[in-house]
Amino acid sequence: MAIFHRARKAGYSMSEFCRQQAISGKVHEVPKLSEQMILYFRYLIHCKTSLARISNYMKNKSPELSEEIRTFLAEFKRAFYMFFPEK
Repeated sequence: MAIFHRARKAGYSMSEFCRQQAISGKVHEVPKLSEQMILYFRYLIHCKTSLARISNYMKNKSPELSEEIRTFLAEFKRAFYMFFPEK
């Protein structure tokens, strides 16, 4: 039972956990993230997507580029200050 619980905490199936243990000699647990951190990481994914879209606009010299950048920056500032308030 202890192996099963350690495997679950590490985010592995029991067989994968045993394989990793045999290969490397140790398996690290996945840290538990708070809801706020999960939101933050989801927003980082959104930022990555937005930056990719902006990059595509730049390649195609789209007239919408300027407005897209302004919108993205406003959203990013809002999210940034939600997690890191101004002092």
